[in-house]
Amino acid sequence: MRLIFISGVAGLLCACATVTSQSAGTITVDGKTYQTITREFQAGKGAVARSYATTTVAVGAQRINCVPDAPENCEKTIRRTELGDGRPSVDGPVNANIFNLPFGL
Repeated sequence: MRLIFISGVAGLLCACATVTSQSAGTITVDGKTYQTITREFQAGKGAVARSYATTTVAVGAQRINCVPDAPENCEKTIRRTELGDGRPSVDGPVNANIFNLPFGL
């Protein structure tokens, strides 16, 4: 039983990604400059190897993640966090008026 548990934990530990590069930078949104850290990761080995990147932005005391290839994603997330609404959402007509109820609550 212990051997199975140990081999299972070892398998989980091997599935982690490693940071291959890290760079610091800034992004300016609405005249304010925010510090960023972009990290590139490598996961897997051989034929199943894949790499990906993520950008972390410091907005006050909060840290948010966004996609480095889509600056509009970072800008939108920063604006939402500055307004106090850092929840992820899907933009669309359904979500835009979710609390605009027709029966007047």
